[in-house]
Amino acid sequence: MISLSPDGGSWQTFTRIFEKDNPCLGRKYRIQIVERMDIAVAVKVFASEVVPGCEDHTITLIKIDANTLEGQLGSGGAIRLTRK
Repeated sequence: MISLSPDGGSWQTFTRIFEKDNPCLGRKYRIQIVERMDIAVAVKVFASEVVPGCEDHTITLIKIDANTLEGQLGSGGAIRLTRK
């Protein structure tokens, strides 16, 4: 889940059963917008502020349509966000 404001917002992931032992997942993190483009936005996720040892990430999210953003994590995992 992502919540965006003009300067930043928050990012929260949800864990799957096999990921419950990962302390970096399932938390709410502060995000900062680092770049705005016509059809995309790049955000920095500050995971290390909440859980020491968790990595901060910069993620570029591309606007697919009025309700959908897609991107890729540094680990290679795909992200698809849909506005509800």
